[in-house]
Amino acid sequence: MAYPGFGGMQAPVVNPGIPYIGEIQGGLQPGKMITIQGFVIPGADRKRGWLGITYEECGFHVNLQCGASTQPRADIAMHFNPRVMAGVVVRNCLQNQAWGGEEKQHGPFPFAMGQNFEMIILTEPDKFKVAVNGQHFIEFRHRIPFQRVNTLAIDGKVQIQAIRFDSGMPGAPQAQKGGAPVFNPFPQVPGSLAAPPAPMVPPGPMAPPGAHPSSGPHALQVPYIGSIAGGMYPGRMVIINGTVHPGAPDRFHFNLQCGASTAPRADIALQFNPRFAARAVVRNSLINNGWGGEEKDTPYFPFMPGQPFELMVLCQQDSFKVAVNGQHFTEFRHRIQPLTRVDTLVVEGKVSLQQIRFT
Repeated sequence: MAYPGFGGMQAPVVNPGIPYIGEIQGGLQPGKMITIQGFVIPGADRKRGWLGITYEECGFHVNLQCGASTQPRADIAMHFNPRVMAGVVVRNCLQNQAWGGEEKQHGPFPFAMGQNFEMIILTEPDKFKVAVNGQHFIEFRHRIPFQRVNTLAIDGKVQIQAIRFDSGMPGAPQAQKGGAPVFNPFPQVPGSLAAPPAPMVPPGPMAPPGAHPSSGPHALQVPYIGSIAGGMYPGRMVIINGTVHPGAPDRFHFNLQCGASTAPRADIALQFNPRFAARAVVRNSLINNGWGGEEKDTPYFPFMPGQPFELMVLCQQDSFKVAVNGQHFTEFRHRIQPLTRVDTLVVEGKVSLQQIRFT
């Protein structure tokens, strides 16, 4: 479904089952990006190949399809198939139940058993561009009009943590010097469509199933203090992927604040504070070292010990809108102006962070 108040953007998909088949709302158009965060499951399946010879293979596939039909089988505009044992990624398309000619990459293989990955697919007028773990990987020229594509399908030895759909925002501001780096895995060449910037801190993947995320080499340190290059402004969004600590966590909080000063303490435009014992999420602001009135009314408590989450904060003209796991959760009217004063994100408490993005 589309997220209410977020410009019709499709809600992210969190921890879907595999095989996964889902609608791409609105289909594809140039500039649209699909971001898939996953984990390659260790182990291999025995398969029967040429002349009945059996072999082992570990792999998965991501399909951009024209519907979800199985009888007859839907056309596939791009079949992206990492084969881990062979160290190759095969791309192909299926038209009228017949496969076309395979394409295989030349260069390093970016997937490994037992490892996380982030894959981004960008639609351009003449091709798909694919980045893996922050690096441009391959291109696949359209053999089927991209306008027909309306379905994403994923299957194989893979666990998916999150799928995001971004329509693209031409002209979005670039990060400034000293701020978060701009992640653009699709270098522009003359005559191509520029990919919309998506600042990311850092381009690290999520933790494998059962592992404590903070133990991974790509996890962000908590307490986390990071600058928001250019500050906040209407239309800007902060996206935070994290995991609540297991056991009996007390609380954690996210602050959107005006600098990182501790003496005197920086003003806080929004403190978002889940409290597990009370099963409440308290919102407040701090101005001139004084806390304002707390806001607690929420429809439900969306956080669970040991469980991952995605928090999205959209800055609007009069308020912040907050979504958790793709569902609208609350609004908080601005108490601090101008919004450009809000230039720092702080995260503390019983939580691990995998990724922070600014769009």
